[in-house]
Amino acid sequence: MIPGYRQSSYSCDGDVGGPLAPGESEPNSEPGVGPLDWSNADSLFADDWMGLNWKPPRRLAAVPPTVPASDGLYRIWNSDSDDCLHYIGMSSNLKSRLQTHRRERDGKSYYSYAQLDNHDALHKRQEVETELIGAHWLECERAPTDQF
Repeated sequence: MIPGYRQSSYSCDGDVGGPLAPGESEPNSEPGVGPLDWSNADSLFADDWMGLNWKPPRRLAAVPPTVPASDGLYRIWNSDSDDCLHYIGMSSNLKSRLQTHRRERDGKSYYSYAQLDNHDALHKRQEVETELIGAHWLECERAPTDQF
């Protein structure tokens, strides 16, 4: 990315690149977020797993309007499964993504999400999601059940 310029989008939404306004930055050219806190990497269901602030678990059968339509991470598991997760994901719109999962899963699933600060670029969210999947692998000796 050329310093001082905005990246064009790869979709047909019409987002065209070009010079940035004074004081504006391009999130896609910023460095990554760095490692998470691994002090409780083995606590997959903790409200502070990997140093993130996870919201309390809720049934996926109903995604309330209080779920934000902003950047974040989420984890999904089944109430009658083992002690491992079924899916770890990230989204630029948590509410929409969780509603999609709700339509695709049975009523036994639960979810929890963590909002992110300064993760406005895809590469930043992917970096954190990959680290969470790695922590899950080390604890369960496999990827989340529905991950790949």
